[in-house]
Amino acid sequence: NGLGSDAFAILWDGQQLHGLNASGCAPQGWNPAYFARKYGADAKTLRDTLDHLRDKLGSSAVVLAAVEGQKVSLIAGVSQDLTSRIKAGDLVNLVAAPLGGKGGGRPDMAQAGGAHPEKLPEALGQVLSWISAKLA
Repeated sequence: NGLGSDAFAILWDGQQLHGLNASGCAPQGWNPAYFARKYGADAKTLRDTLDHLRDKLGSSAVVLAAVEGQKVSLIAGVSQDLTSRIKAGDLVNLVAAPLGGKGGGRPDMAQAGGAHPEKLPEALGQVLSWISAKLA
């Protein structure tokens, strides 16, 4: 599918990493209260993290989210080799829509925001199937 044999998401909660694998299994801690906590990831931190991940991962599509109070910040990045099939703006808007937000940017990087952090698990849960369909 262009992303390897397994896809996964990683969430840093400020103390430890949590993973979500391609089967959709998520840690029990992923609930509305979990996402409502502040992690201190501002827009610059999200951009820097995205750049670092894209450099390390190579061919990839990445979505990162940070929650502060009732505000959700999102950033999506797509490696250049995949931008003909996956646009970062489409990807970030897929996640932003259930959060009551929208965003935009370039084909390889886009940002968005939202106001419903309690819907973040559901919004992120769509990403794997959406990317898989785009790469099929």
